[in-house]
Amino acid sequence: MKCKRDMGTIATMVDVYREENGRVDLRDQRLMAKLIDIGTYPLANIFAERKIVISNGMALDPLGTPYQIRYNDGIVTLWSWGKNGIDEDGGGDDIKIRVRQAD
Repeated sequence: MKCKRDMGTIATMVDVYREENGRVDLRDQRLMAKLIDIGTYPLANIFAERKIVISNGMALDPLGTPYQIRYNDGIVTLWSWGKNGIDEDGGGDDIKIRVRQAD
């Protein structure tokens, strides 16, 4: 499923960012833009190769809604709001993945 593949790519980019910067602050509204910045993170070419749509610095799911992301205690949680377009915090029809980042 495209959503899960996209979210796996984003989780990988968060891990690269964490390795290069020592921490991840998801309160930083520029984080996704930093991940997308090809000059800083060459892996961002993957976004283009995998046809992940970017709008206003946000990665969008196939329905045009920004992917949601949370980082806590080494676990990246990403979710799409699903077909109903309602953020159910990863529940309901939301599509969700959790990825433990390498230490």
